Amino acid sequence: MRGHSAQITDLKFSRKRDVIYSISSDRSLRSWDLRSGKLERSFTGHSADVTSMDLSKDERFAASTSGKNVYLWDMQSGRRVAQFTGHTSWVKGVVFSNDNQYLISCSSDKTVKLWSIRAQKSVATLRGHDDQVIAVRQMQNHVVSISRKEAIAWNSSTQKPHYVTHTGHTAPVNTVVVSPDGKWIISGSDDKTLRIWSTKTRKVYQVLPGHNSAVLKVAISPKGQFMASASDDKTVRIWNKNKTISVLWHKGPVTFVKFHPQGKSIVSASADKTTRLWNIITGQEISKFKEDQTLVNDISFSPDGNTIAIAYKNKPAVLLNLGTEVPVAYIDRENRNTRGITYSPDGKYVVSATKSIVRLWHTPQKKHIAFFGDHSGKVNSVSYSRDGKRFVSSSNDRTVKLWDVKSKKAIASLRGHRHKLVRVKHTQNFIVGASERNQLCVWNAKNFSLRETLTGEKNFAVYRDQLVYKHKAKIMIRDLKSGKVQYSIDYPEKLSVLRYSHDGNWLIAGSTNIKLWHLKTPRYSYVLYNGDSPIRTLVHTRGDKIIFSKNDGIIHVWDLKKREEIQTFRGHKAAITQLFYDGKFHALFSASQDNTVIWWDLVTSKKVSVVAQHRKGVLSIDHADGVLLTASLDKTIRLWQTLPIAKTQMKTPGWILKIVAQTDEKIPAKSQELLFRGSIPERSLDYAIDNEPLHVIQYLYHSRVSDTFAIKSIPNFRLPGLGK
Repeated sequence: MRGHSAQITDLKFSRKRDVIYSISSDRSLRSWDLRSGKLERSFTGHSADVTSMDLSKDERFAASTSGKNVYLWDMQSGRRVAQFTGHTSWVKGVVFSNDNQYLISCSSDKTVKLWSIRAQKSVATLRGHDDQVIAVRQMQNHVVSISRKEAIAWNSSTQKPHYVTHTGHTAPVNTVVVSPDGKWIISGSDDKTLRIWSTKTRKVYQVLPGHNSAVLKVAISPKGQFMASASDDKTVRIWNKNKTISVLWHKGPVTFVKFHPQGKSIVSASADKTTRLWNIITGQEISKFKEDQTLVNDISFSPDGNTIAIAYKNKPAVLLNLGTEVPVAYIDRENRNTRGITYSPDGKYVVSATKSIVRLWHTPQKKHIAFFGDHSGKVNSVSYSRDGKRFVSSSNDRTVKLWDVKSKKAIASLRGHRHKLVRVKHTQNFIVGASERNQLCVWNAKNFSLRETLTGEKNFAVYRDQLVYKHKAKIMIRDLKSGKVQYSIDYPEKLSVLRYSHDGNWLIAGSTNIKLWHLKTPRYSYVLYNGDSPIRTLVHTRGDKIIFSKNDGIIHVWDLKKREEIQTFRGHKAAITQLFYDGKFHALFSASQDNTVIWWDLVTSKKVSVVAQHRKGVLSIDHADGVLLTASLDKTIRLWQTLPIAKTQMKTPGWILKIVAQTDEKIPAKSQELLFRGSIPERSLDYAIDNEPLHVIQYLYHSRVSDTFAIKSIPNFRLPGLGK
């Protein structure tokens, strides 16, 4: 949300509408529609920087402070209702009274003023502070004003001090908080102490020494049971009444501390450029977010406590899943200094402030369907579950992460490897991951428990509940349910790729050659291809074809019956990292170090389209139900729609071999040919189109009844683009 021309000083959510309010040094107050992200209204006419604001309980009015003045605004018309003048120095804060009849302001002139909204004039000036008043709060029966030296509770009826609590601090006060029940006021100071006052007894309840340097920040748990203090002495102290129960250490001054909504943990940020999550009872570190390595400006928990938003000084703000420590999203990758960040009360929105810009984050609508948060290391492999509802990813961070496709959330983080994970596969009952140091881990896909750890090379294959891998000079075929090796095959050569055939009857191994074994009679084998460089990736397709690539970016198609090469595909500008064949859609996909994934037509040997584009090389792909899953060197996992669905009724069963379509006239005219082979169940066909709205011109149809070909036209048949 853009509109301000200078620094944003505060943000406030509406309690009644999907609106957020911002104030700025550009002398304006603005309201923004959260659904559209557009500017709703701008309130201008302030005399200087706008320093604070408040909303009336019914949100009919807003109050703002600027220079020495207090302003009252009608929120429906945007009209300035009143300007209150009377302070002799800068106004620091303003609040509405509980009955919405008065405004209460505090100032550097050491006074608190009460303003009648109806009479539009000052009705009382509260004097008693001997230093500038930095904050004012409306309690149930009192107005509490706070300066650097004391807190004064004023009687709302008599406008006289109900009691005065001198801070007793011998140095400036840096932070003040009020307990959730309003019974306690806690301050932290440069004099290295915290002080607690009881609002009931009007006396200092406790002086809490312990820090060896200035107290910079104080926080109190949601139920008021615990306190946390952050200090320049590199520690966070957790307090229960008058006792320190935990001391948490950073390597630099601690500048921020905040309690989790459930009150069982805290988050702290330090000048050592780390953000850490701690258990407040044991004092143990739960997480050290690896996203950091820069200073933190602000932190906010989601209302449900599952996600944390961190605003950094020198890098984009990030939303982190607390369970997996995986980034859910980046608020704005182009921004490097987010000053403030907060969740809306319902958790649907995150609002950030950067210089003169307010940014609203909601589920982003991008060309790809979803962006899954980064592993802390390079993602090397991805694999769908058999039902396509989940997928797994493996990374250099030594974890396998399980994701739910529908919710776009991580379900589990599987650990057990001591080294970088380079490959992972998901079967119906098991998840298998391989590390770079000849270690295989097998997890239960239902309860995510580690079932067994094996010694074997990273080039493994799975078919249903059968695992095949190489150990020493043998290829082992293992039943995952029983955990027993069924048999082994001698293979002294250096293995570069290992695959099952699509029906599970053949085992295919690649080195500089390609060798096949029939698994029902494993002694029967033959060599299909002999070369002089290693095979990098290989797939087996229906129709007894083996497709492979080496390091030259060329795809070779061999016929198993003829035992000869029948096709080659050229189109990538760098080495191909993985081939994937989807038998359901008769589609071949190739991932490459040139940052792309290409979809190929096996009939014409032509490129259908570039279906995915990353910022760095694509390492791993999988495909299910018209959705392509990709993992890249840019540390992202993405989903791409390959088959937007449209249906056309057929009078006789057959094949559509070619669809010719052109874009809408509103878009620069172009035509495309989409090639598809496959049976047409129930006289209809789901077929693929490009991402733009298209008009079908004609299609080539093959009738299986008469074994004839015909070119058919479909006038005025419009195919919607993805997301249209």
